[in-house]
Amino acid sequence: MLASNMDRAVLKEKFIKKQNLKLTKIENFPQDASFRSYSRLHLDDNKTLVIMDAPPKFEDVRPFVYVSSILNNMGLSAPKVLDKDEENGFLLLEDFGDESFRKFLIKNPIEEEKLYFQAVDVLVEIYRSSITYNLEEYNYDKFLKEALVFAEYGLENFANNKQHLKSLQDEYKEIITDIFNLLPKSAKKILVHRDYHVDNLHYLPERNGIKAVGLIDFQDAVLGSPTYDLMSLIEDARRDVNPEIANKAISRFIKSINVDKDEFMYEYNIWAMQRNLKIVGVFNRKNLRDNNPNYLQFLPRVWGYLKNNLSQSHLAQMKNFFAKYPSK
Repeated sequence: MLASNMDRAVLKEKFIKKQNLKLTKIENFPQDASFRSYSRLHLDDNKTLVIMDAPPKFEDVRPFVYVSSILNNMGLSAPKVLDKDEENGFLLLEDFGDESFRKFLIKNPIEEEKLYFQAVDVLVEIYRSSITYNLEEYNYDKFLKEALVFAEYGLENFANNKQHLKSLQDEYKEIITDIFNLLPKSAKKILVHRDYHVDNLHYLPERNGIKAVGLIDFQDAVLGSPTYDLMSLIEDARRDVNPEIANKAISRFIKSINVDKDEFMYEYNIWAMQRNLKIVGVFNRKNLRDNNPNYLQFLPRVWGYLKNNLSQSHLAQMKNFFAKYPSK
């Protein structure tokens, strides 16, 4: 029987007691926009573990468990699942600490190239891996659904009235469909993290090579384009990547997987356009629907990425769309 929200504190306490740990303190993390929450368990030997609390009504811990096993089997660093209660939505996890790539780079900006190259090498390992796995494909329905967040929460700035907005939304949807059809059908598909950037990468200096990159927040992984996570890393909505390092990182990945650069960048810019439009829509939605304007500060950066994406000749249809209907 699934627990109600009122039962969760009791169930969480039972899950923790089941571990027979010698606890000194339980530290709750600030909750983000999801329904998941996390607590750090401090043990008497100065070690720590993490509890994920994911209410089954809203979240499913099984994808996290599954993808964690895939990544660890690839020789990468994902938090190991030490115990689980999938029915009630609790996981006991290895603790990667608080040193995200972003936090580390704020204190150590000179290490930017090193960390970004390590992040790229993780993606190369995923590309090369012979591990088999069963993940949902990043198909047209997902591509369209995400892109339509912009239609609902971004196009209003380009419309004269509600009737005009509906017309723009229909035209936008047609263009998105046309652009999806430009994607190469025979391209290799790999595990795609979907939110691969410096806030979801933890620096683990006690580990060597690609194992020094701790991966989190991968529960929405799909089977998709090798360009996607690299693009997500480079076109970071919240952080400017040094342009020279960005170019080197892209070249490092392309050279390592031995693909044609022009073909790779052709596909890269399609996915970048789609993701950046989605991000604009999501950040506008946080402001308009959720009364959270904090993300609006990142929109100029994302629009800058979009301007570059749409400068590519195969995306001229979307560029012309925005040229016809300038923002008000």
